[in-house]
Amino acid sequence: MSYRIRPFSDRRQPTQTGFTLVELLVVIAIIGILIALLLPAVQAAREAARRMHCNNNLRQINQAIHNHISAKGTFPPGSHGVYNPSSSVPYLNEVDCFYGALLPYIEDQVVDDQLIRTRSRFWEDPRNLQLLRTWWPSYMYCPSSDLPHRLKYESSSTNPYSDNLNPAADGHPLPMYAGIQGATDGNLNDSSPYKESRQCQRGIYSRNGIFWEESYLKPSKVTDGLSHTLTMGEQSDWGLQDGTIQRDIRSSPTGGPFTSQCHACFSPPMQAKQQPYEISTLIGTNIYSYNITVIRYPINEKVWVSDRSLGKSWYGEMNKPIQSVHSGGAHVAIADGSCRFLSETTEMSVLRNLGCRYDGQISSLD
Repeated sequence: MSYRIRPFSDRRQPTQTGFTLVELLVVIAIIGILIALLLPAVQAAREAARRMHCNNNLRQINQAIHNHISAKGTFPPGSHGVYNPSSSVPYLNEVDCFYGALLPYIEDQVVDDQLIRTRSRFWEDPRNLQLLRTWWPSYMYCPSSDLPHRLKYESSSTNPYSDNLNPAADGHPLPMYAGIQGATDGNLNDSSPYKESRQCQRGIYSRNGIFWEESYLKPSKVTDGLSHTLTMGEQSDWGLQDGTIQRDIRSSPTGGPFTSQCHACFSPPMQAKQQPYEISTLIGTNIYSYNITVIRYPINEKVWVSDRSLGKSWYGEMNKPIQSVHSGGAHVAIADGSCRFLSETTEMSVLRNLGCRYDGQISSLD
């Protein structure tokens, strides 16, 4: 018997298992590259979904406005007040704003039924406190925004940059959408197409738009056409003071969703549900304005300034810009029931035309 010895080279080598260190590093590098390529697309898709959600919020509010028109025959008033002949200020718009009028038409009938409205500034009534601190009106919030959803009271002595100075409204919701009171080009004489405007301590007051005190505006009064007139505008981003300090430049801070116009005084006094007097009957300039705004600045103007006559920064001012956290523009609602995303490059003349209901200047949104 003979034996054949196989050469060493013919012997079976053990099979390798697993990865070498180099192969593992290559795989990790490839995965990292893929994540880097896909992450922006995923983030963009998420932001697109949030942007659509924001648009739907405005659409829901706008639909409620039209439900109010169907039921009452008018747009809801920008604010609703009380007449007190014994007061030194006979007419105070401190009872409710258009958000309060919309509750029954926006699936918040339960909240509307529970609110106790037996006094001026009813939202400060302690009996309403728990309800307003737990109510979550998601349609008032842009999902992309990191602005606070609720008012957190901070005194100016505690925080010199606080924009929420009303302890009675602590915990109340803070909307991110404001009604359009009108528009102004800064020209306050009769030659301006944007009439019914006055310079006040906190900006330029106007009522050539849709919402103002006791407006109860009929659709037929929108002579430029419902499809050419704005009802609402988004306000979902921070303003910046000195380029670095975040300030809340919405129309709602310090007040909450039901605060309206304070100290808007008229002579003779206006009665509830009465079409408003001429602007010449406005007396005094110490007016605060919440949840509505007069278009005066471009879309996405976010610079905070201390000059209150400019009306664009402090609480209660009248000319808070339409602005958003979204890139390139902001959402608006239109009086015909539709909603659009307006570019921040929209010319001011076009924006003013959309804010005024009767200037005769028809601007297309296409």
